Parts: sequence; structure tokens; C-alpha cells
Amino acid sequence: MNDHPVFWTLDLTLDPEKVAPWRELLREIVAEIEAREPGTLTYRWSISEDKTTAQVFERYADPEAALAHMKTFSDKFASRFFAPVRNKRLLVYGDPGEELREEIKGFDPIYLSPITGLNRGHGGV
Repeated sequence: MNDHPVFWTLDLTLDPEKVAPWRELLREIVAEIEAREPGTLTYRWSISEDKTTAQVFERYADPEAALAHMKTFSDKFASRFFAPVRNKRLLVYGDPGEELREEIKGFDPIYLSPITGLNRGHGGV
């Protein structure tokens, strides 16, 4: 078991004509996370003014929490989630472990290792 955080950003290019129902789906996903995923520490969506680009920042207590989220996402939301998506890019930070790597391989993730930096806490993201 890995006991370190894992996080990622998922960048999406969207069909703006399909964004309205997709935004409602995001609210469903957030409600599910709040109710059933205590290991999901941050799950924050942003969207461009023209509704063609969106990004989510996801942070998990450990790879097992991320894996639990991905399984729920796959089972309940994936088929509807990708309706407006034209392109995606997943950047993964931290060591996700082999099981999570297998679960997210369909996103063609890019795995990034730290070089240097600073972390003064959790606020502001």
C-alpha cells in the first residue's frame, strides 16, 4: 500500500454545444465524491469563457483513493462524461502505483516526477 498523495490535471477540449448538460453531470460527480469518497481531497473544475477548454485538478490521499474514484467514475459517469470531449490530456504527479496506472491508461497519461519546488499547504488551488 502506498501512503502518499497522488494528483493530476485533466485538460479537455470540448464541443461548446454539448457543454450545458455536461456541466450538470459534473455536479452529479461532485455530489457522489462528497458523499462516498473521503480520500478525494481536491476535485476542482474550471472552464474557459468560450466553453471550449476545461480542466480538473484532482488530489487524492493515496493511490488507493484515486483508484476508488476511477472505478466509481468508470461505472457511473464515463459514458456521459465524454460526450462533449474532443481531446484530452492527463498529467499525473506522484507515484500512482501499477494498479492505478492500469486503470488510467486509456487517458494516455503523462507521468511527471518532481524536480524541485515548494508546498506551503493545501489552500488556494
